[in-house]
Amino acid sequence: MTDSAVNVSRLTKIYGQGRTAFKALDEINLKVERRGFVAIMGPSGSGKSTLLNIIGGLDRPTAGEVYIGDVEVTGQPESQLYQIRREQVGFVFQSFHLSPILSALDNVLLPALPLGITHQRRERAKTLLDRMGLANRVQRKPAELSTGERQRVALARALILDPMVLLADEPTGNLDSHNGAEVIRLFRELNEEMGKTILLVTHDARVARHCRRVIFLRDGRVCSEEEAGLEEVI
Repeated sequence: MTDSAVNVSRLTKIYGQGRTAFKALDEINLKVERRGFVAIMGPSGSGKSTLLNIIGGLDRPTAGEVYIGDVEVTGQPESQLYQIRREQVGFVFQSFHLSPILSALDNVLLPALPLGITHQRRERAKTLLDRMGLANRVQRKPAELSTGERQRVALARALILDPMVLLADEPTGNLDSHNGAEVIRLFRELNEEMGKTILLVTHDARVARHCRRVIFLRDGRVCSEEEAGLEEVI
């Protein structure tokens, strides 16, 4: 078993052809250790979200390789990618992507639908919502929840199948400072207490300071990297 949760090798992504071609990623190499908590930062257009989407199997690279643990992501047929996304990766997005007609509990259970909603999975969903501070919100629909509560439902959903890696794209981008701090505190707990490996794209240096490592992208390349101090969430 590899020591890396994520291993990216010479990853390149080019959109378009000829004179209009745009190189979003330019031979990126990156390793994230198991139990790592990594922030990815950079200006708009630097390739942050593209990198995250390719690692998670939502997009395909032009060249290069991605492994999650011992599982190769790149080059897989769509049927296999679907299984990798379902079992190896949990996604948390800025805009939550919750179904408006389902309760918080049923939203958390959505990734488990193809596998069957067993009693154990339903109990796990309730336990996750309790951990997110939402034990009294399990039957509320998204419109009945605050933005911070919606993001915590989305985080519980990402954990329902116990993925190896959590990928979060601007998870505090739609939240005020109080709710943003609460979500980052939960990510910290998941990393420190549950051993989850987390890659988090953010534009906010205050969020990045709570990660263990910060990687900076510019023009599709890793331009620098630093260890972070794991500051207390305020």
